[in-house]
Amino acid sequence: MTAKSGHDYRYWYLNGIPYDFKDFLKNHPGGIKAIMLGRGRDCTAMFESYHTFRPADALLEKYKVKNGKVVEGSFFTFEPDGFYMTVKERARQYFKKNKINHTKADYLVGAFTLLEVIATYAFMLLTFMTGNWIYAALWGFGRAMCIIGPTHAGSHYAFSRSPFINKAIYIVSMAISGSTPAQWTSKHVIAHHVDTNIVPVDDDTMYPLKRVLPAHKRLAFHHLQHIYIWFLYPFTLSFWSISNAIKLFADPPIEGVTQVIYLNKLDILETWIVLAFHLAQRFVLFFVFFPFSEAIKLYLVSEMIASTWFSLQFAVNHEVDGVVDHTPNKKVDWGKHQVITSHNYGSDSYLALYLSGGLNTQIEHHLFPSVHYHHYKELSKIVRRTCKEFNIKYIASSNFYEALKAHYRHLRRMGQPIEAA
Repeated sequence: MTAKSGHDYRYWYLNGIPYDFKDFLKNHPGGIKAIMLGRGRDCTAMFESYHTFRPADALLEKYKVKNGKVVEGSFFTFEPDGFYMTVKERARQYFKKNKINHTKADYLVGAFTLLEVIATYAFMLLTFMTGNWIYAALWGFGRAMCIIGPTHAGSHYAFSRSPFINKAIYIVSMAISGSTPAQWTSKHVIAHHVDTNIVPVDDDTMYPLKRVLPAHKRLAFHHLQHIYIWFLYPFTLSFWSISNAIKLFADPPIEGVTQVIYLNKLDILETWIVLAFHLAQRFVLFFVFFPFSEAIKLYLVSEMIASTWFSLQFAVNHEVDGVVDHTPNKKVDWGKHQVITSHNYGSDSYLALYLSGGLNTQIEHHLFPSVHYHHYKELSKIVRRTCKEFNIKYIASSNFYEALKAHYRHLRRMGQPIEAA
């Protein structure tokens, strides 16, 4: 788990050693916003996982704080001969051997993604223009695909080598999806992707509506969660959007225990504009354009389709038996922790890859978040081979249906009284 005490907010900490990247900000290839996510914290895991091709040691040495106070480092280890650094080196060799000069989306995938976003906005407009439930259904499915695809890729700087394009695709797709960029970045990119399945840092679990982590207190109604949760998943995005709007009024705004990061007033303005647009097209405009009964029908069609596909894709990533009982009580290789707390399905299927926005290869996504998901199918072969060498269990289901069954079994077990679970 990330150490929190003794950090000077002016610095970035790698393995507890302070660095001052202030003069490097404008030269950072991923953009200023990306590097600023690590300031004032031990960002070793973020640094290593987002740099598939690691910066030269000489560059890091240049920005090391002379006589800086060394603090407790990350709870995780990154040993040169450990699992993560080994699989990372093998991934680098794969890209070099195949003469792949960048790890982002290629032109074909990029064009398809842009068409996907444009089509979703078009279905939104057609829904309000015609009131046709088919357009509403397509809009809902498009919204789900925007969240798991371009929103997700943009938030991890995996869509493009251009910081501007990453930011643009992130904002435009998030505006129609479910949250705001600042909130999602804090909850998902910073907290969830570093301290996966660790309470209270990882707040990506829908608790207390459901109990999926052993560290969460079991409540009486969890006994039925394997039944009622399927009736809540179709409204997940509504719960999510409303709670996000409420949390923005907190001072300071937080996601779980992670503070939402605003670098300047433009970031705050961006958040409120995205939220206002999102709430308008998701809730308000239905009742402006249509009579109440018609508005409810169109809302439910769009919302239930979007929420169901989104929820089920994320639920099977980390909430199945075998991947949640690994809260570390001693230092552990960071990559190993990511593997044993994540779950794949249909890793060899291109259909599963693109319909899930790469979420079906969740293990590879957590190991290489800044790599676009169209590379994950090949990387999964490298990861599986390396896991076998290091005797690390690679947990995967053969297809989406099997993944859903594994999620159901986990919900049922976690809902039982502690002594029976």
